[in-house]
Amino acid sequence: MKNDIDKIIISGGSRGEYKPDTISSNIEGPILYSSEIIKYNVNQEETDLHGDAKIDYTNMNLDAGYINVNWVTNILEAKAQSNLDSTFNILNPTIVEDGRDPMVGNEMVYNLSSKKGSVIKGRTSAEDGFYTGSQIRNQDKETIFIDNSTYTTCDLENPHFHFASNKMKMINDDKVIAKPITFYINNIPIIGLPFGIFPHKGGRRQSGWIMPGYGESSYRGQFIDGLGYYWAPNEFWDSKLTTSLADRQGLTIRLTNNYRKRYAFSGGLHLETKQHFSSSVSAQDRDLLKLSDNVKSDYVFRWNHNQVMRNDQTFRVNGQYYSSGGL
Repeated sequence: MKNDIDKIIISGGSRGEYKPDTISSNIEGPILYSSEIIKYNVNQEETDLHGDAKIDYTNMNLDAGYINVNWVTNILEAKAQSNLDSTFNILNPTIVEDGRDPMVGNEMVYNLSSKKGSVIKGRTSAEDGFYTGSQIRNQDKETIFIDNSTYTTCDLENPHFHFASNKMKMINDDKVIAKPITFYINNIPIIGLPFGIFPHKGGRRQSGWIMPGYGESSYRGQFIDGLGYYWAPNEFWDSKLTTSLADRQGLTIRLTNNYRKRYAFSGGLHLETKQHFSSSVSAQDRDLLKLSDNVKSDYVFRWNHNQVMRNDQTFRVNGQYYSSGGL
């Protein structure tokens, strides 16, 4: 008998479940789906989810305004809005996978068999930072590639500062590698480097760039605090170099080195220099490009050392040197 049924439409808030053939299918388990309207295209073996669409599959959850699933190719496509009913809410595709931060984009394509996908104009977070890209795609469960990418710790839609790179590689629970990379303040390029490495290990020591804080005050003017690099070559030693820059105050550079050997000794060495405007220079006359003409230089050196001796004795040293003056 010829099957004349081509489409089936269910409205009013619907749910469904797809159970793959355990022998011939590459899909690992059942797929639960729901939406305001479900449209089955029988001959094409496709399902359209319109309005508040959801997919739950093993360790992956996807929400979007519209989702199309092709059960032959196992490819799903997600968009922010359904073209069936303009009254449905706009919901940018958001995918959450176990062990990863949520990823949001304008459009999304995902392969249910290989669990690989790509996001157009995507955004995701990691640690204390935010990543964006014209396209974000995963190579496997551990590696994500981002094209035309940015990274910032500023949570504004138009961040005060960010790093930008043509290509970025994010290795889950390890690091992020970008090359080449340029640092921007208010979309003005400040410095460019052939590559940059950012930590991507939750709660663990990892070498990489340190993102600054940004602000503005009547005393300091516009400023960035804490831009620098953290280096942890081994478990016994780490070093952090940071810079603070304020257009009405000047420049501060800090270098902190820590060393340790368990049950034996530990300590730290801190070096700091402040190149600030002399107090005789009025606020309206302060120009960072002319800082060297009106500078007051301060230098700080601090050293602390703790060492475990015999017979439960402890040896401690705390020393500090401070120098202040004009050049």
